[in-house]
Amino acid sequence: MIYYLSAIILRQSEHKLPFRPAFVFLDLLWIIPALLIYFGGISSENGLGVLLLSILFGIVCIADFKFQIIPNNLLVIYSILGIFLAIIPHQPSFFDSILGGIFGFVLFLGIEWIGSIVFRKPAMGGGDIKLAAVLGLFVGWQGIFITLFIGAILGLLYVSVAKMLVVGKKIRTIPFGSFLVFSSIITYWVGDAILDYYINGLLL
Repeated sequence: MIYYLSAIILRQSEHKLPFRPAFVFLDLLWIIPALLIYFGGISSENGLGVLLLSILFGIVCIADFKFQIIPNNLLVIYSILGIFLAIIPHQPSFFDSILGGIFGFVLFLGIEWIGSIVFRKPAMGGGDIKLAAVLGLFVGWQGIFITLFIGAILGLLYVSVAKMLVVGKKIRTIPFGSFLVFSSIITYWVGDAILDYYINGLLL
């Protein structure tokens, strides 16, 4: 499923996707959240969001690792889905969802702007900035900060492991979009618990 959806979406972006055995593994990955939702007693509204983000994770992984792009048509589809989920009884609310989309875009645009000044080269792709806005629709304005924090940790772990495995070669690109989507799944699922733990920790 992930492979065929990715092939269709990437074809619209003029990228031909060859089949790889690893794509089968990504198809299995999105089934895991579905099973956890079914047996874990999560509400259908939240479960639908986790499932949609899991499918997005698989597609972004393929596009980001293989072609270093995040297709615009994919982002448009998920923008509509994010707004739809915010309309039905669900967390975050519609207002928080829209605010999350704005915060995600502005926050990552600011990071890219500061990074380009400090490093004198683009610090983040335009696809990552637009992806952050889309994810903000799903996780809300508070959740986008948690998503960025977890995504940055995952990115640092990736760079550390990659440097150990690829000795003597420079890592040219970091598929940050994939880490952002994965961290958004965590935020969407248990973001409230993470936020409560953090706030309670500050109050103690």
